[in-house]
Amino acid sequence: MSVQSFTKPGTLPSEVFTAASPKLDELRKTLPPGYSVVVSGEQAKTQQGFKNLAVVMAISIALIFIALAIQFRHTIKPLLVLAAAPYGVVGALIALRVMGSAFGFMAFLGITSLIGVIVSHVIALFDFIEEMHEKGEPLEQALLDA
Repeated sequence: MSVQSFTKPGTLPSEVFTAASPKLDELRKTLPPGYSVVVSGEQAKTQQGFKNLAVVMAISIALIFIALAIQFRHTIKPLLVLAAAPYGVVGALIALRVMGSAFGFMAFLGITSLIGVIVSHVIALFDFIEEMHEKGEPLEQALLDA
């Protein structure tokens, strides 16, 4: 049996699937042996897309770490730069939850962009701190100024 539908205008398919997912889980539990529920279409493509993006993100993070290690000539500073990113991700996920929005592809792209902004700002802060420290300002004061 195949079931398909179209969403109302202004409603995202991911929102519809999020609402239907618990009932699909209940249906899966009650199916007799040999029967299964297979989700296809946009939801399946989205899940496959997220898997592919996860691989790309892991490679990107590794390459960013290597580039930062070369730039800073140090391995601890890139870890500090990348350590700031989870705070932005948690904040974005909380905001999505508060607003009742689904975590779809556009939200993923937005969070990815947010991580990029966070990383660039932390790099700018490190550069400022190092510049002020090299000019003779005490490290504590350079940190406060940054």
